[in-house]
Amino acid sequence: MERTRYRNNSRMLIRGRYSGISKLPSNLRGWWDMRTNSASEGGVIYDRTGHGFNGTIAGSPSFSGGYMQFDGANDKVTVANHADLIIGTNDFQIHVWAKPAKAADQGDNAVMVGKGTYNANGGWLLNFGKATTAYEILGDNSVSGDAIYINDVAPNYMPDPPVLGLYSAVRSGVVCRLYHNSVFRKADSSSSANLADTNSLIIGNEIGAFWYKGEIRSVLFSIGSKSFARAEKEMQDWYRGARHGRY
Repeated sequence: MERTRYRNNSRMLIRGRYSGISKLPSNLRGWWDMRTNSASEGGVIYDRTGHGFNGTIAGSPSFSGGYMQFDGANDKVTVANHADLIIGTNDFQIHVWAKPAKAADQGDNAVMVGKGTYNANGGWLLNFGKATTAYEILGDNSVSGDAIYINDVAPNYMPDPPVLGLYSAVRSGVVCRLYHNSVFRKADSSSSANLADTNSLIIGNEIGAFWYKGEIRSVLFSIGSKSFARAEKEMQDWYRGARHGRY
């Protein structure tokens, strides 16, 4: 059973009482649970960490099946920038539990979550590339350091029909890794980019472009020193819980 209390106008989940909540990754800065219905919640997606980084819904998304469905045209969730949401040169962990639409129904790129643009001012994106149906993490190097660019083209991440999956990117030190369903896929060993973008965090597109189409159930965002071994263990625990409907 879920129990909540309110702080700073946000709903904070009480740990240990929400079907395996203790298995969430550490150092969480934001957990956006997309099961919230926009009509009943006033157009807000609440940050369940209790930090108050709530997201504002734009467009007219549906919640068929109980989860937010992005239309690939104008649906998004915007989280106002805050110093605690700026990665900089720190380690980070990004996890998106989603069911993307098939490639033919996406735009040129489909951005699940990001800040700014990937090629300017320290922005970053976790997205799909339509041409290759590739799954990518992109991070800019215009501020300092080496850009992050990992492009994994196999398997096809936007299959027909679409399937639910966990899409993750983790940086530890200067190495960044891409994961699918908690399984390591590909790495960039020179990824020291200073991801210092000060734009809002957006779920569902890049700023005004590259709209995502499909379902998103949860987005988890952590910043803080963490080994790959620890990050992978937390990812596996969360993935098992998500598969059994705990989140």
